[in-house]
Amino acid sequence: MLQNLFTIPLWKTSLNVDGETKQKILNQIKLNYKNHKDYHQPDWDCVIHSTMSENNNIDYSSLLPLYKKEYEGFASQQNLDLNFHNYSIDSIWYNYYIKHSNQESHNHLGFFVKENEFNFFSGVHFLKLNQNHPKIVFYNTNTCPPYEYI
Repeated sequence: MLQNLFTIPLWKTSLNVDGETKQKILNQIKLNYKNHKDYHQPDWDCVIHSTMSENNNIDYSSLLPLYKKEYEGFASQQNLDLNFHNYSIDSIWYNYYIKHSNQESHNHLGFFVKENEFNFFSGVHFLKLNQNHPKIVFYNTNTCPPYEYI
């Protein structure tokens, strides 16, 4: 489902990840957190355990076909011809939230991936989320109040 968010399109969907796959990855994340729980991103203004740049030895290979299928479905619905553009899914990491964790406001616009390649699409995949977890917040500096909850 494509939704407009502050004139920036937002693709929102649910992935069908089987319980065994999800649990396998969650177990890896819990073990990795246990081994590196004191590590926090040094340049981020937040309190969160993340593997964006270090300690990312999680096997995401079982999720890649799901992400690929989702992107190709999105591209097809948006008439983006996959024969005329290249895409890759190569920057996967996790953020591990515990009580009192927070993520600072940030954007992913123009994020440099490799030489002459930029990140035009970003994704967030919650492997474990319940009704008590805070919702993701998107800020719009053009309006007051500057947020949208999804």
